[in-house]
Amino acid sequence: MGRSTVSPEIHRRQVGNLPHVKVIFETLSINQNHDQSANENVTVTEDQAASPNSGKSRQFGIAALFWLTFLIGLSISYLQQHDHPLVLEGGLCAIAIGLLIGAAIGWLTGKFRDGVFWATLVAAFAYISVTRDPHFDFAHRLVWATMGATCGAVGSTVLPDRIWVNAILCACFGELVFLIYAVCSNANTFDLRVDLVGAPVIGIAVAFFLRAIRWLESKQQMPRYVTATWLMVAVILGNIFS
Repeated sequence: MGRSTVSPEIHRRQVGNLPHVKVIFETLSINQNHDQSANENVTVTEDQAASPNSGKSRQFGIAALFWLTFLIGLSISYLQQHDHPLVLEGGLCAIAIGLLIGAAIGWLTGKFRDGVFWATLVAAFAYISVTRDPHFDFAHRLVWATMGATCGAVGSTVLPDRIWVNAILCACFGELVFLIYAVCSNANTFDLRVDLVGAPVIGIAVAFFLRAIRWLESKQQMPRYVTATWLMVAVILGNIFS
């Protein structure tokens, strides 16, 4: 009697149809899918932990409120040392200008939070930087705040990865702010002419400054309220010792 031969494919199907073999195959398949899901979850968790916007780097909380209170108190104390009229009111107007310009540009570019944060912060820096100059009146100081808010919003939201394009845009928008002020005020003072020459340079400096801060944030994962506080302290100390 001849020996029957069965092909490997038919043999595999016959073995696969046995109940206990089916259970083993299904168990192995479930375990394999579970391992893949676990690996994907670990990868997502590691990516979230490395991200500066993850839950580990919360932007708001008790620490944020403490730093914010310290920052506001420090700024008010510095502004109160000057005898210029409406100096505190001008500071509030500078913050409002930063919020409005940052919200508008951030909404248009889809980066609302970055636009509001950097526009408000750079507007405050610009306003404080010119507070000591007795030749600047209330309107001129607010123009500086507007220029700072515009450069801060553009530098943080409009093509931030293309540094030279971003820097040229900041220079153009900074110059545009002072040109509008010069035309509307019909002023022709020496300080305004200096501002018209220096605005593009300051816009380029703001673009590179924001690029450096973003690089440091990605490396150190420092919360932004801490960054804002130390930057404000540096601006105030620079004004005091200049």
